[in-house]
Amino acid sequence: DIVVVPTTHRLRVDREGVITLEALNAGDQPNSPSIDQVVEDIADRFGARAGVIVFSGMAEDAAQGARHLAAKGGKVYAQDPETCVISSMVDGVIETGVVDFTGSPRALAEKVLDDFKATAKK
Repeated sequence: DIVVVPTTHRLRVDREGVITLEALNAGDQPNSPSIDQVVEDIADRFGARAGVIVFSGMAEDAAQGARHLAAKGGKVYAQDPETCVISSMVDGVIETGVVDFTGSPRALAEKVLDDFKATAKK
């Protein structure tokens, strides 16, 4: 499924994986919700069963969420900065030291599938 989240809402995921959209307060920042908020929410609900792939993007959004996810035992994957249009978001995540794997989009897809298959066999 693909979920497009309007800038006026925040994506929430419950323990069963049900996705809901929550309206933001009128005073929230224009950059809210951030990727950090979404990743932290998922980490809190799924812990070591969760993972995040950080692709090309601006600013250092996702660094805080990646740290939080890694602390909960989740996997953090990042696009190789050399393959990014804009690498500042990826650079910020890599600088945290919690990235489990870095690669091109194709390599990331292959690694995530391999990790998923390995986890499913356990």
